[in-house]
Amino acid sequence: MRAHTIAGWAIRPLRHRTRRRAVVATVAAISALSLWLVLGVGNAATTSDAVRVEPSMVADLFRAAKSCPALTPARLAAQVMATTGFKPTPDGGIAGLTAEQWKVWRPSPDAAPANQEASVLALAHMTCDLIGRIRVSGVTGDRWRLAVAASRSSVEAVKDTAGVPSSVAAFVDRVAGYADFYTNGLLLDGWSQATPPMTPPMTPPMTPSVTESPVAAASGTPAPSQTSGKSSLAKPTGTANRAEQSVQIHRDGFADASNLRLNGSARVSGGRLHLAANSAQAASAWATTRIDPSRSFQTSFTAQISNITDGVAFVVQSQGPAALGNAGSRLGYGRRADDPAPAIRPSLAVELDTWDNNRDGFDPAGHQHIAVTLNGDHTNHRIWRDPGFSMWGSKPVHVWITYDAPAHTLTVWASTNPTRPANPLFTYGVDLAATVGTGPAYVGFTGATGKTSVTNAQESIIRWSLVSP
Repeated sequence: MRAHTIAGWAIRPLRHRTRRRAVVATVAAISALSLWLVLGVGNAATTSDAVRVEPSMVADLFRAAKSCPALTPARLAAQVMATTGFKPTPDGGIAGLTAEQWKVWRPSPDAAPANQEASVLALAHMTCDLIGRIRVSGVTGDRWRLAVAASRSSVEAVKDTAGVPSSVAAFVDRVAGYADFYTNGLLLDGWSQATPPMTPPMTPPMTPSVTESPVAAASGTPAPSQTSGKSSLAKPTGTANRAEQSVQIHRDGFADASNLRLNGSARVSGGRLHLAANSAQAASAWATTRIDPSRSFQTSFTAQISNITDGVAFVVQSQGPAALGNAGSRLGYGRRADDPAPAIRPSLAVELDTWDNNRDGFDPAGHQHIAVTLNGDHTNHRIWRDPGFSMWGSKPVHVWITYDAPAHTLTVWASTNPTRPANPLFTYGVDLAATVGTGPAYVGFTGATGKTSVTNAQESIIRWSLVSP
């Protein structure tokens, strides 16, 4: 008995039946298969209007889907289809973000909603941020679906209902239906989820917000005691001793210390990267992946300082993986005036300084502050602002930093709210490549405590994301 194949399905003639009944059965099978391909499995009522994706859009979807593991090109396509039907809106472009969402999630200050790549990337970053906030909220379920629900309502509404609010349930179901369609029906003729298309590098000066993706290893291998356990970061081979043109780091919690070089008092435990604690400690932690200082990047992190210490800093440096400054006001990247050991330099630091050292001849009197310093000189604040809230205590501090390489500008936001504020604390003009050198640079954190009687002090990094396209 010979089998015939139609669109990958084997159709076999049936014995003991008439030719007419066999033809009818075959026609019925073809009709059912056609309906499945057009409408998607189990979602015929919601995907009959799904449109085929243009080739240029496929490349953008695959690129943006790298923002976090919960995203796929099909899921992003579904979100776009349900929101705009792939027809751009003036405020948010093809992804249909609101004007306020675009203001927060646009991948670079000069990105326009009409830029298809920027619009899809903004949608991906917003969705990943919502996924992270859903995880922190403790609501169980499919976090992507819950994030889609939150995008049309709020994280608070999802938390209050412990699931998808009824007011947005139809929209979430519609998005899920499109996702099934694009997963099963593929995104474009010739492309599959398993075989993503080759895509050109992202057009500069794109600076994405929050991502989650494998990273490449650079030199500076952590000691065995620092690399036990599993990591969310993979290390592709063949990239040692150079910065990847495209770097993506995401640590939504620190289950282990893999892909990190820890120095001084730095350690990983309890799902956090702990820097300095209690009295007279200094720490540094560097990603083994290095960045190209001549390219734009955007990073965000959440820090918690449980009791008043000297503070922590995000640092870009080219001294090396063992770079470590001094304790106290030096915040782990600077040095004492009488100490022959060098500070971390060349470097740029964005410090969260919680201790007033005005009596020592520096620091703005009476102010906690966020500041930019260069080359380990913790006494020279190139620019600073009081964030307007306490950076130590029970509330974590959320920080966002964007470096626009073509414009040579560094922009910093901070809040106790996990949503990035509309207005930055400051923008500082600096040529990062001229400051730290044109070779691969290390990125990470430093922290320090001083010789005080303060107890129960602990500086920790709860999460960290960085993207350099």
